[in-house]
Amino acid sequence: MLSLKTPDSALDRSQPLKLRRFYKSQNDMIDAIVADMMETPLQPVADTRLEGHTWLVKAAVNGSFALNLLLLGAKLFAAVSSGSMSAMASAADSLLDLVSGGVLFAVERAMARADPYMYPEGKARLEPLGVIVFAAVMAMSSLQIVAEAVKRLVATLNDGTTLELGPATVAILSSTIVFKLVAMLACRAIARSHASAAVEAYAQDHRNDVLTNSVGVGAVLLAWWQPSELAFVDPLGAILIALWIITSWTGTALDHIAKLAGRVAPPEFVRRLIHIVYSHDARVLKVDTCRAYHFGEKFLVEVEIVMSAHTPLRESHDVGIALQHRIERLEEVERAFVHVDYRIRDVDDHDPHMPLARKTVVASCGAAAEDDESVPLVHMRGA
Repeated sequence: MLSLKTPDSALDRSQPLKLRRFYKSQNDMIDAIVADMMETPLQPVADTRLEGHTWLVKAAVNGSFALNLLLLGAKLFAAVSSGSMSAMASAADSLLDLVSGGVLFAVERAMARADPYMYPEGKARLEPLGVIVFAAVMAMSSLQIVAEAVKRLVATLNDGTTLELGPATVAILSSTIVFKLVAMLACRAIARSHASAAVEAYAQDHRNDVLTNSVGVGAVLLAWWQPSELAFVDPLGAILIALWIITSWTGTALDHIAKLAGRVAPPEFVRRLIHIVYSHDARVLKVDTCRAYHFGEKFLVEVEIVMSAHTPLRESHDVGIALQHRIERLEEVERAFVHVDYRIRDVDDHDPHMPLARKTVVASCGAAAEDDESVPLVHMRGA
């Protein structure tokens, strides 16, 4: 299997970017399949990921909240002392970060308080819900900033500007770019390794702040450098900052809404699941169904396998529960359900309009239909 990997020489920068990304995704898939094959399904493994996940996610969320609080005070000082609309928009952005950060903080605390009676499957979907609330607050408040900036732009074109810029203001606005860049890189790394929507939201927020602060500093400097000709650049920069926030967080909200609605998993992940299911046990003859879709941030997996009709119930149960355990140990999976059947069926088991007889007994053509090789299937041993 390892020999199928693309050599590193094909991944250097001399190759087109699209081709390099394709080869890298294929190598990652091969690594994942090899790791799945080397895992012993029934071997109990101490899950140490939860402790590291909790510590890193809390550090990222709390650290980002503290950083936004510190930068808010600095930006307010810069905005008041300079009278800059761009600086004020940047300060408002930080204030909104704190409000939205409070929402995510409340979500993290709510998820930590498990209630198996009220929420038997946990509160994992609170996290994307919190991100959606986060995005809505940011977008609606940014619309207000756009309205105020337009008023300032009209006043500036008619009456000129009274912008005052000192070294302290420039230093404060510039330092926020550096701090936010470091925070963005840290949160992005934690979000990728621990699949946390809250940390991913903070990473995007820090990235937006790097861009918006850069625009804000540039607009303030240009308006201060040429007040008679470029005074309009300051409120224009505020408008651009607000429009960027609206566009960015609207896309984020739509993405998480699609996940809550049950968007299908990427085909690469489904192929990985099919390989795990088919190679799980020699008694698994066929894979009838293998589907995965979002159940919040992670996936819910449904698998239907075919075993011999003469397999004892004890064996079929143990094969199914071992496969369920194996799939649920994947980092991307929230919950897995495994159904064992004795033949491939061309009907949807969940279709209430389909006669029950077609879901429970062999069709009238007789028992020979059970072994009909023409029946559609995903995989079959020996085929």
